[in-house]
Amino acid sequence: MKSNLFFFTIFIVCLVVISVTSASVLEIQFRGEPEIIYEFQEGYHFNTIHTDGTYILIKETQPNDLQLQDQATEGYEYFGNLYLYDIDHDFLTRIPGNIPPRIATISNGTVYWKSAKFASQIPDEALGNMRFAEYYYQYTPGDEVPVKINIPQNSGMIDFATDGLHLVMSRNEMLTEGKLEPTLTLFDLQTGDEKRIPVFGGLDPYSLELSGDYLIYSDSAMLIPDVNDRRIHIYSIHSGQTHHLEKRDGVGQSIRGLWGDNLFYAEYDLMDYPTIMESDYFLLNLTTNRTQSIEIQKDITSELIHPSVVVFTDIDESTGRQVVKFAHLDMPPVTQPIITTSNTEQTPPPQPTQAGSPLALTVGLIAFVLACVFAILWREK
Repeated sequence: MKSNLFFFTIFIVCLVVISVTSASVLEIQFRGEPEIIYEFQEGYHFNTIHTDGTYILIKETQPNDLQLQDQATEGYEYFGNLYLYDIDHDFLTRIPGNIPPRIATISNGTVYWKSAKFASQIPDEALGNMRFAEYYYQYTPGDEVPVKINIPQNSGMIDFATDGLHLVMSRNEMLTEGKLEPTLTLFDLQTGDEKRIPVFGGLDPYSLELSGDYLIYSDSAMLIPDVNDRRIHIYSIHSGQTHHLEKRDGVGQSIRGLWGDNLFYAEYDLMDYPTIMESDYFLLNLTTNRTQSIEIQKDITSELIHPSVVVFTDIDESTGRQVVKFAHLDMPPVTQPIITTSNTEQTPPPQPTQAGSPLALTVGLIAFVLACVFAILWREK
């Protein structure tokens, strides 16, 4: 009797481990073959792509020739265009207005970009006089022309991210005499209010992700030389508090995306740094604090995944030209955010841990099964 009960216990424990582990892994695979949706023009090298899962934004730019010679005094800082590809309708269109972008992104079906024109001396408290004026625009399919966004003139802007409710900007500012430091400024696009966000660690100005209540950024290699000391930082707009993603020594982390309140990130062994051949991928829900492991098909690039598509650049072997490709992904649905107004109460994010992770659930279930077995054995005595 006891022998049979022992083997039955082992069997149940194995079933629990297998079922919990398999259910906790989110698998991402191609659904069909990638297809070409755009071929970049010759001479345009400052190109980027973004997707929000509904549209793919293609930015194609080149610098003003006089800018390269440091002689530009008028006109736009960059030349180029923005193109929008409608995934469901398989349709590519150029955004109207002839306003060349310097930096552009897309969120919730709306395109946002910054354009710069050379201008006479514009005073700026942080850096003195600017050589050009910066303007921000947005465009939603169906608009006749882009709409200008009221963002104050400033200099030193490096990059920005937005979810349509807020816009966060990374800048280099001279906070102390003779020293430029990275800063974060948050703009409320509804009220026009702005505030400085405290920066922890050494901000990588190109790592910004913004969605709902959450702003995510990581540390810079230039400011934090030891890769083991670099962290991913999670800022809550509602609470004004910053938390840091937990990590083990000897492991590096990098941001891959922010899908609503789900942080998609990678971990890699620092023994492989800087030549990283393999990474482990995870999805952390910042509201429930639950972490999932992700398995990605090897030939899928992880940088521009958005449920449930992937977009990337490649070289067309038949022409030798750089092209944009996209493919649908076979993956379980990931909850997307509900964009709320700025005065809506929101729950501040918990300290990200492995609580609620598959490992914790597995250990708990095993402990429960063993407790039941020992209770039965004790009663038989």
